Amino acid sequence: MKGARQPKIGLWLDTSCTETSLALLQDGELLTLRTSSENALDFIFTALDSSLAEHSLSFKDIIKIHYCGGPGSTLGLRIAAMALKTWKALRPRIELFTSNSLLVQTALLAEEPNHPTNFTLIAQHRKGLWYSLEYNGKQYSKDKPNTLSDEDIPKLRGIIFHMQQRKFASNLPDNFQPMPILHKHIPEILQNNEIFHPVDKPEFFDTGTPTFSKWTPERHSKST
Repeated sequence: MKGARQPKIGLWLDTSCTETSLALLQDGELLTLRTSSENALDFIFTALDSSLAEHSLSFKDIIKIHYCGGPGSTLGLRIAAMALKTWKALRPRIELFTSNSLLVQTALLAEEPNHPTNFTLIAQHRKGLWYSLEYNGKQYSKDKPNTLSDEDIPKLRGIIFHMQQRKFASNLPDNFQPMPILHKHIPEILQNNEIFHPVDKPEFFDTGTPTFSKWTPERHSKST
């Protein structure tokens, strides 16, 4: 119909965890979601093509992309960077929004009914180096993640979740829980302007020397 409003199509992409996830959203509502623990490079493009075809859409219908910039799977993040640079080159006017993966996973869990009121999420960057983000029951930590060493890990108290990645270089304490994957809450967190921020070009977690604050027991909540 001539003059009819065109739906606003958004793309979600997360390659930082064990499962790569790609979703299409229409006017803020989840339209289709595909996940895979296999080859992220093949999956991203085939999943996008099939998702668009399923709803008779084309790439030119996508007006914005939300993605997780890390920390997380190094290979997965590099693949996402390549894909985003390609898409941005094809559609320079497409809008990009990014957030760190720990904040995204924390926000997803916080949308779940009866979620823990206090917990810490950790992610391993490489052997001997971890990142942590705390949730205090009311809001997310807006600061950058804290840095932890292997020696700090056993000192953590309370409810501890770890971000699931393809492999771990260190063993985790038995009381640590894998972070649940809650893709159903993607639409809710995309409406929160405090989680994602716009970028002109794809930006990802700095894999070089960490600049985050060193974790200390005094800064960590003792709540259980």
